[in-house]
Amino acid sequence: MKNLLFITFLFFQISLFSQIKFENGYYITNSGSRVDCLIKNKDWKGNPNTIMIKKDLSSQVESLTISDIKEFGVNGKSQYVRRQVQIDISSDHLDNLSLQREPKFETKNLFLKTLVSGKAHLFQFTEKDGLSKYFFSLDGGETTQLIYKRYVNDKREIFYNKDFREQIYSQLTCGSKMLEMVRSVEYNSKDLTKVFMGYNTCENVDYNVYKNNNKAQFHLSLRPGLNFYSMEVTTPNEVVFGYIDFGMQTALRVGAELELVLPFNKNKWAVILEPVYASFKSDAVGPLGLYGYYASVNYQYLDINFGVRHKFYLANDALIFANFTYGYVKELGDAKIDFDKRTDIELSQLGNFKFGLGCKFLNKFSGEIQYAFKGQVASDYSNWGADYQGYSIILGYTIF
Repeated sequence: MKNLLFITFLFFQISLFSQIKFENGYYITNSGSRVDCLIKNKDWKGNPNTIMIKKDLSSQVESLTISDIKEFGVNGKSQYVRRQVQIDISSDHLDNLSLQREPKFETKNLFLKTLVSGKAHLFQFTEKDGLSKYFFSLDGGETTQLIYKRYVNDKREIFYNKDFREQIYSQLTCGSKMLEMVRSVEYNSKDLTKVFMGYNTCENVDYNVYKNNNKAQFHLSLRPGLNFYSMEVTTPNEVVFGYIDFGMQTALRVGAELELVLPFNKNKWAVILEPVYASFKSDAVGPLGLYGYYASVNYQYLDINFGVRHKFYLANDALIFANFTYGYVKELGDAKIDFDKRTDIELSQLGNFKFGLGCKFLNKFSGEIQYAFKGQVASDYSNWGADYQGYSIILGYTIF
């Protein structure tokens, strides 16, 4: 346990260092001056109100808020502009949908993410709950929200206000092709970006598109390793029935992990699913309790682990990661504690939490130390307890 605590401490010291990654960018002051700098690029899922910058590599980190600057960007990747806008604050949650078709506007100062810049600009604002709203401006004019709203009637039937199509049709007029695009456009970044690109192309003007190059990624890895697990069995009357310590046993574990890398925050977050075959076999050393019986355990199971992973990039081909998972356990075969002079105990586990620390190199090879918190494997019995816990050393190879 002391070794695990030391590794955890070392991991977080490294992770704090590795998290600070600044990229070339700029910001524009309230007076209109452009300042080239280094920006901590968090690949924001939502729209930030504060950014961290450095004037150069040797400078101290500074914090700039939305009141300090009116625009900033990471070169070649993203641009955010400050705008005072009327934004619809109507709820989009099913239980709180409005009875009114019309938006409920509120004036706010926001950093809007630029999707398309040109004669016609398209912007995006993402709420904390992940809901995105889109804004546009034409020829440098007022920035206006494109209206899309879900609402209900008295019978709680859902309807849709899709005025954004009429807004685009009335403002971005340029030939019959635009009309065809507007008829089928949906309220999402992909469709709206195509429409605004089409309009700027039709007007024969230069424009820029800021694309999010991050996409959800799937990885499949083989993860064999060794389990170092212990099992302790207790009863309400240990004098009569005995206390059983099966000790720590070493056994092979074989797993296959499916990782879904989420397309935000620089691909640092992932959801993982890993079914693992494992086993625990042991014999009690001496006679147990007043009855002097012996016991052995043969526990084979499939441990289906589901959880999250957070990555800390050290270099282009190296990273460290932390996993937090919960395992759902399915016993295999005749999983039980076998007594020679009394009724056996059938084993069934409620599952347990696990925490792992690891590293990965060349996007292929990985190693992890995983700690399994205490789990109860005699869950069907009220008068017996069987605590099962330990740690694992895991090697991994990513197939794709």
